This record gives sequence, structure tokens and C-alpha cells, in this order.
Amino acid sequence: MKKFKPVLDALILEIRYDFGNLYYDRCGLCLNDIEESRQGWHAILASNNTGQLEDPEHNFIVSFSNRKYDFTANKIESSGTNIPTIIDEANHIWKIIQANLGLTEFTRIGCRVHYLLATESIEQAEKLILKSDFKLDFNAVFKDYDVRTYNIIAMLKKVPFEYRIELSSIIRGESINPDRIIKGDVRYFSNQQKQFYISQQKQLSAYNTNPMYAIMLDVDCYHTYPESISIPDFITKQTNIIIADFLPILDNLCK
Repeated sequence: MKKFKPVLDALILEIRYDFGNLYYDRCGLCLNDIEESRQGWHAILASNNTGQLEDPEHNFIVSFSNRKYDFTANKIESSGTNIPTIIDEANHIWKIIQANLGLTEFTRIGCRVHYLLATESIEQAEKLILKSDFKLDFNAVFKDYDVRTYNIIAMLKKVPFEYRIELSSIIRGESINPDRIIKGDVRYFSNQQKQFYISQQKQLSAYNTNPMYAIMLDVDCYHTYPESISIPDFITKQTNIIIADFLPILDNLCK
């Protein structure tokens, strides 16, 4: 069984607020200001409900309304993006929206992070989850049943932050298929197979960051009714906490 390493796949920032009704007058102004001041961004939607932009090169999406601001970074590891770049973009765009909508009161700031541990099949993912320390002993409770698979969810609190942690097996449709990667003992390959094998190792590395089958660690951290908003401070603090306290859940499955 190939041993993969956990990779950061997605980060979603959400800020909720009251008194954002200037959105209905200034959605277009926000879109124009962002497109003119931030390279790579393109407005794709302006409606009564939502304004939306995309930066396709970095797999970034922004949406905002009279109630909330969302910044989503997808395929982080596979696209070569990093946390500082995400923080910089999310913060600059937020400042534009906050100023144009006159936002001063906030009901929630949250940061949702997805880490993936690639597996060679969904069955392998489910077996690894069953071995995780992050679970209840269902066999002790339901003695007449064999546990096949389950998602594990925990709610934690460390004032002023709350955390929802989920461990689950997933199948991702638009990802690399591991069945196309050559398997076997390289000692018995022909010269042509060896050359093919070397090229396939590059695909194996790519599979680690963009797998079809994986275990996902989904951590949602949030703070309700913050007095002020600092995106750099919040994301930096929470990603450090996730790496120190929650990522070991996946790291232990790699051993």
C-alpha cells in the first residue's frame, strides 16, 4: 500500500454581518473596485442576492451579499498556492467590500479547512478511519454488529472559538484516477515499462495532492460576535491550531 501524506486542499473564510443593506446600491461598485485593484479577478455574477467573482488561475472564488462575505480557495496544494497568498487576497477584497458597504458590526467569523489523505480506494479510506484514534468504540456498544464505515464528527470549544471536526471517506470526481498509475515490482519491468514507471511516479506525486479517493479532515472553526475583524490574525491563528491539534489525526493514519 502506497503511503501518502496529508495535503491542504481547501480553505473557506466566511464573515457574517448585520446592516449590510448598502449592498443593494453598491454591489456593482464593489465588483468594479475589486476588478480594477486586484489582478486576476473577474466578476461573474451581480444579482439582488449575490455578487460573485473568480480568480481561475488560483482557484479562488468570492461571493458577498447584504449578510455575508465568503472567500474560497480550492485545490490549494495542487495549484501551488499558499496560506499567505490566500490571506492577502481575502483581506484586500474584504477591505473593499467592508468600506463600500459601511460594515461595522459582525455576527460571526469562520474558517473552514479541508485536509486530504489520499488512498488507493474508497475501501482503504474506510478501513483507515475505522483504525483512527478519533472515534468511538461502536463494537463495544453494538456487539452483534460489524461496523463497516462511518463519518466521525466532534464539536469542541476553546473560548472564544468553537470547532466542528469531521473525518470522512470521500470520492472526488474530477481528480486523478489511481487505477491508471502502474503498479508492481520495478525489478521485473522491461526497459520500456521502467521508462513508463518513471513518468508514472510524477503522476503518483500529483495524485497525492489531487486524489480521487481520500480521507478528508474537515475543520470548521468560528467565533461569534467578534468586536472587530482581522482576517490575517484569524486565519493565521486558526491554521496554526489546526496543524498543531487536529492534523495529527491524519498524520497518525500515515504511520
